[in-house]
Amino acid sequence: MRKVILALVLLAGCRSTQPEVRVGPGADLTRYRRIGILPFSEPHGKGGKAAELVEQAFRGMGFGTVSPSQMGPVFDSLRVERGAELGLEQLMTLRQATQAEALVFGSTAPVKKGGKPRFSILVIDGQSGDLVAKGERDVLSDERGGLEATVDAVMDAIRDKLLSERKEPMMEKLEDP
Repeated sequence: MRKVILALVLLAGCRSTQPEVRVGPGADLTRYRRIGILPFSEPHGKGGKAAELVEQAFRGMGFGTVSPSQMGPVFDSLRVERGAELGLEQLMTLRQATQAEALVFGSTAPVKKGGKPRFSILVIDGQSGDLVAKGERDVLSDERGGLEATVDAVMDAIRDKLLSERKEPMMEKLEDP
């Protein structure tokens, strides 16, 4: 009985470190050529690094990107509070000013006060506001690769989920190099 309980505890521990990923109905990243990464929230000072890693991951998948440093001033000009919902008019403004067809929002905030930081990413269509993909995972300890390993795992899981749910062959854009 102890072996079964130990196995369940180990399994539960492994499962909780896996990224949680969801894609929107009919999501297809290959529709986009240019993806804008908005500045991530930074309660622990890791948001800037996380946004940079996400931008690198999208470039590695073959997408053109608009950096957080370019997206930030445009977003700030909308006078929308961070975390507030954007309307279609605001999405259109972001899209027109940056030519970004999809937008990425993210955070490295703890789920609860004093809790472990959690990396979250949300990719939405820049025209409709529809969900393309969402992923999240607790930030790994530095001994296990830290933020970089966390972002890599979530981005890989998003890519894999989009590939697995696609009905027709995906263009080379999302394939591993």
